[in-house]
Amino acid sequence: MQSGLNRRLFLQGLALSCTLAPWLGVGGEGEYRPVRWWGHLDGQGEKIFRVIREFSLKGQKLVWLVDEETLLSSIHDRSQVRRLEEISGSDSRYTRCIQLASSPPYPLENSGIRRANHEVNGIFLTIDLCPSPQGMEYRLFEALLKSDLPRPIPLSLAISGGWLRHHRADAKWLLERERDGAFDLLWINHSYNHFYD
Repeated sequence: MQSGLNRRLFLQGLALSCTLAPWLGVGGEGEYRPVRWWGHLDGQGEKIFRVIREFSLKGQKLVWLVDEETLLSSIHDRSQVRRLEEISGSDSRYTRCIQLASSPPYPLENSGIRRANHEVNGIFLTIDLCPSPQGMEYRLFEALLKSDLPRPIPLSLAISGGWLRHHRADAKWLLERERDGAFDLLWINHSYNHFYD
């Protein structure tokens, strides 16, 4: 189950969250909640992970944790993670990303990350999947598939619950492209519903 649920994480605030919880089959109210604590994962020695979500899936208590240096995230059985006391003064890559993304100014439009805090080779492509009942624009995805870009192509998809409600077949198509090795998808919380024009 873990390998199928592993997802990369860039920022906690942009991570997959309650928007997808019903779609993943997460149970009733109170079974999925954001948290913030640190722990050691069984088999990983003294490496410290940040735990960002706790939830239940089919009766199993799970946690979603982030490697604070690589930003890779994974889901594990709660019993595999030993909780640590509060850690103060963390200067991890994850903490620096959160601080950068949550510092003023706080624009209401065209917000978000516009540059990396270190040199990168390439660009970051993010795509908003707003709560529209209109068909998904496949042209962009098809152009990427036809391109000479190395595979898998990393894409960050800001998905809203309203979009998912109307586009289950499109979501399935995207997930199939990821399973085929064409895309490496990072799901970003885009709220359940928001105004769009």
